[in-house]
Amino acid sequence: MTETNNARKNEQEPCRYCGGNCPNDEDHACDGYLGDIDSIYATGTELFEFLYAKCREDHDLLAMIVDEYLVSLSDNKLIELEDFLTNNFGDD
Repeated sequence: MTETNNARKNEQEPCRYCGGNCPNDEDHACDGYLGDIDSIYATGTELFEFLYAKCREDHDLLAMIVDEYLVSLSDNKLIELEDFLTNNFGDD
């Protein structure tokens, strides 16, 4: 059993891969849950490390992630981001 699976063993939600009882019954869990093949259960740190490595390999991926993230922000969050960037990097 992987460390990620240990951390989520007692979750009550259905499996995010198959909808079954995988988080509570690893003996009968689906392959997707056991291997977390799409990193659905990854922690923030695991996800960061994965994306960091992939973006170093493919610079277009980084641009796509930033574009998709910015499109998903509300107007208030865009204003907060703009303020953060201005305060930390200037307004050039």
